[in-house]
Amino acid sequence: MDMQTWRDSRATAVEATEALRAALDSLGVPESVWGTLRPVVTFKGTAYVHVGMVRADVADRMCDESPRGYPVTRSVLRYVKHRITQQPDTCTTFEAECMTCDWKAKPSTDGAGVDVQCMSHTGRTGHATFRRSCTSLALVERAE
Repeated sequence: MDMQTWRDSRATAVEATEALRAALDSLGVPESVWGTLRPVVTFKGTAYVHVGMVRADVADRMCDESPRGYPVTRSVLRYVKHRITQQPDTCTTFEAECMTCDWKAKPSTDGAGVDVQCMSHTGRTGHATFRRSCTSLALVERAE
C-alpha cells in the first residue's frame, strides 16, 4: 500500500472514531468507555475503529439511539406458519434431456408423453440415461 492510501484510510478511521466518541459522549457514556476507541488501518488500507469491550448497558443505549438522534430500527422476528401450493390456473411442465447427447424432449404438460419420447430416443440410439425435470409455479400463503 502506498503512503497516500494509508493517509486517506487513516483520515477516514480518525473521522469515524471521533464521530463514535461524540455519539457516546452525547449519550452520557463516561470517557473511560469511549476514551479507549482508536482508529486502525489494516495492511490493505481498510479503515476501522477499534472498539474493544463495551459494557452491556452502554451497548444497549447505543442500540436505542443512533449518533444523530434517530432511533435505530430493531428487528422483530415473527414466526408464522406458511404452506406452499401450486399457483392456481397454471400447468406443470415436464421436460427431459439425454445425458449422452444433446437431444431434448419436447416440453409438455403430460409427463407420460415426455417419458414416451425418452423411450423412443432410447430405441433409436441406445442412450438410456436422461435428466427429467418438472416445473411449476408455486404460491406461498400464510396457514391461518
